[in-house]
Amino acid sequence: MSTKSTHPPRINTQPPVPPETYADHRLFYGFYCDEQWLVEYTRRNSTLDESMPISMKILASMDWFTDQLRRKTGLRTLEYRGVVVDGDTPPNAVILESERPHGVKYHMILSICEWNKRSWRRRPTLEQVEAISKIMGSQPRWWIDIESPTFYR
Repeated sequence: MSTKSTHPPRINTQPPVPPETYADHRLFYGFYCDEQWLVEYTRRNSTLDESMPISMKILASMDWFTDQLRRKTGLRTLEYRGVVVDGDTPPNAVILESERPHGVKYHMILSICEWNKRSWRRRPTLEQVEAISKIMGSQPRWWIDIESPTFYR
């Protein structure tokens, strides 16, 4: 008697075609994560050393938050990534300017997977995306990586 293993359904969304300028860049599926929201969320749900400078509070909050999401969802592919500013970038996003490639504007997101064969096998389940979306208060979308393919070689 043979039993067929069942796997929970995984996300099955494909990214839009990126603009020509970024045609060969990686694409990440994830959430814009407001730094102020992140620090406040950490304060409400953990302890945060208030004597730290704000930059350290943000980094500590990022680490704590991803650790909590991994524990709650089992998703191990969570990473903060720099992505290209586009027409859908939230108006409150902290916009940074890249040193390489020179002068390109970007902001940070919390990526849950990327668009490539290796990563696609490890994409999150629908249940994991729903759990993170509930915490984040938004839905994930596709973003364009700030780094060119040569950065990863």
